[in-house]
Amino acid sequence: MSQSSPNLAQRVVAAFLTCATAMFVASIATDTVSAQSAVLYACVANNPNNAQLRLIAAGESCRPNERMITLNVTGPTGATGERGPTGATGEQGAPGADGAPGETGAVGPAGPAGTTGQRIAYATGSATAVPPATGAFMLVPGLSLSIDVPADSNLLINTHGGVQTMSGSTSGVSRVDIAIVIDAAVAPTFVPGGIQRVVAANTGGSLTTITNWSMTASPALAPGAHTIQVYAAFNGGNTLANVSGNTTSVLQGALSVLVLKQ
Repeated sequence: MSQSSPNLAQRVVAAFLTCATAMFVASIATDTVSAQSAVLYACVANNPNNAQLRLIAAGESCRPNERMITLNVTGPTGATGERGPTGATGEQGAPGADGAPGETGAVGPAGPAGTTGQRIAYATGSATAVPPATGAFMLVPGLSLSIDVPADSNLLINTHGGVQTMSGSTSGVSRVDIAIVIDAAVAPTFVPGGIQRVVAANTGGSLTTITNWSMTASPALAPGAHTIQVYAAFNGGNTLANVSGNTTSVLQGALSVLVLKQ
């Protein structure tokens, strides 16, 4: 605002405060102030006894008996207000639609070839054997298996069964040798781990005593067909013995062969 005497300035301010609002509204109605302007233009009468104030448009001149003043529309920036409280959590939205199925994955590489030629064979006793007093080996009936052994394979042979002395005396005793035999080759060469001696001996409180055999062997055999059997021989004592039996006997023996391909 242009500098003037204190009395004139006071009269201008008083006049402005009493009529500024009405004049501003009127100026808007008559398009004297641009809506985009931040400055108001006004003319003040030079009469010190009657300082009338009127708004004019930008670029408009005052009358000869008036002087121009400018007024800022925008006031100073206020202080930043305090942060408002956190709003409440909104409701959970509805589940989205299912996505489209993904593409089919590529076929994986072929796995390594599986092991072939593995098998298990099993046989059980079919009758009782009574090895002769001569000590000769005899086949235990039913305990025989024919096996085709593949190359690069191992065998696991297992046999078990019962031996019962025939003696009814408290001093009766029977000793019997049980052997795993390969291709009918009996003594003097036995399969490693494939020979066992069992003793069925009576006591004062038990007659016709039963003793069991159980053994496992893993011989190295050449590829091809082989026959695996269980033999028994009387080895001494004062009475012969029953070896194995059929399905009605608790003495029944069994023979199993597991072929494991390397």
